Amino acid sequence: SSSYSSSSAEKCFSRCIALDPLASIAYNNRGLCFFLKGDGTSAVRDFTRARDLNTMDRTALPNRAAAYVLCGDLDK
Repeated sequence: SSSYSSSSAEKCFSRCIALDPLASIAYNNRGLCFFLKGDGTSAVRDFTRARDLNTMDRTALPNRAAAYVLCGDLDK
């Protein structure tokens, strides 16, 4: 039986980013890891970076909106 570990996934995506700092999907996925562990500030940062790198990414904006809600910032 395997269990999800956002910490392990976060480390994996951080390594992907270190290898390819322009990999928008890695930022988006690491942002999801941050979101799932309740770190909205880091999630917003990564979702913003994902969107900056790929303006065609249709997941980064709604993910960032959810992260803002997690942070309690409903004005964004």
